[in-house]
Amino acid sequence: MDRFINRKRKYDNDENTEISDTTLPSTSETLKQSGGKCRYYNESYMDIGFTWCGPKDEPIPECIVCGIMLTNESMVPSKLKRHFIKQHSHLKNKDVHYFRKLLSDQKKEATKFTKKIKVSERALEASFVVSQMIANNMKGHTIGEKLIKPACKEMVRIMIGNEAALEIDKIPMSNDTVSRRICCMSTDIKELVIEKIKKLSVHASSR
Repeated sequence: MDRFINRKRKYDNDENTEISDTTLPSTSETLKQSGGKCRYYNESYMDIGFTWCGPKDEPIPECIVCGIMLTNESMVPSKLKRHFIKQHSHLKNKDVHYFRKLLSDQKKEATKFTKKIKVSERALEASFVVSQMIANNMKGHTIGEKLIKPACKEMVRIMIGNEAALEIDKIPMSNDTVSRRICCMSTDIKELVIEKIKKLSVHASSR
């Protein structure tokens, strides 16, 4: 089941790492690295709406307003200002506090989105697990929505609390959903068996 769920998940597990101000390089001096130059971020670039992302040893300038990422070679005031004036001239009178707040709000939204994805993944896994149990016991697909989910919600409410019980509502267990889950799992099993048969055939023919 774990192998199947991992194959079926559609979410990107890569999470954006939040960068604190204390980790920012303090200057924009260039260093020789691998035959080229590496430019470091300067906190003054926040005044023109730029933060940075990527590795510390080769940071990439990122526009706080539109999210566009430039190359490390563009980590100079003239090129950053060129982008800002060309794309965001309507914000030319905004001070650094505006851009700091905008960046902070974006990080908060990214954190909320990551949490939602994690909840969705757990709900998806739970939906598949229950659907497999229904199929193994040859029960009608409506049992998930009419009996299993309500019973589970009541047990969680009594044992843990109302807030935890609300999380059960996030698990998709409708008749059509259970049917799709079972069909999806059966197709995956079929493909796995075919793949094993092909490998055995190749191995036998090579003897």
